[in-house]
Amino acid sequence: RFHRMRGRPVLWTPGTDHAGIATQLQVEKALMVEGKRRGTEEEIANASSEEEREKLVPREEFLERVWEYKEEQGGAITSQLRSLGASADWTRERFTMDPALSVGVSEAFVRLHEKGLVYRGTYMVNWSPGLMTAVSDLEVEYSEEEGKLYYFKYVVED
Repeated sequence: RFHRMRGRPVLWTPGTDHAGIATQLQVEKALMVEGKRRGTEEEIANASSEEEREKLVPREEFLERVWEYKEEQGGAITSQLRSLGASADWTRERFTMDPALSVGVSEAFVRLHEKGLVYRGTYMVNWSPGLMTAVSDLEVEYSEEEGKLYYFKYVVED
């Protein structure tokens, strides 16, 4: 805004990330309230009854619910930016899962990976055994637990 007000050509294209894990967790919680859960194609095909099958939500329906959640909740951040008077070009607002941007987002990650700037590695995640997925740090309730840590030493021969 400062530079734009001084006559410089400036463009701020506003956009939001899909916050995949956090959004998924919220949709999963809503499904649990309905007595349902996300199901794999195999689980749905092998369901022993129609009643069991109805409790499983296929991928396509799950993605529809994610988009509905985004439509309901996704405007909060941009609404706050607008309230603060952000000098963005709101006609160009984008979302990372918009079909036109998904290709670009994937391409950017591939290029960053090829340059060694992002990597796939072994690291700690917050795993939800109930949801069978990783969850955001924001969704974790931390607690101190007494426990033991075991070490194993292996003899390695050259």
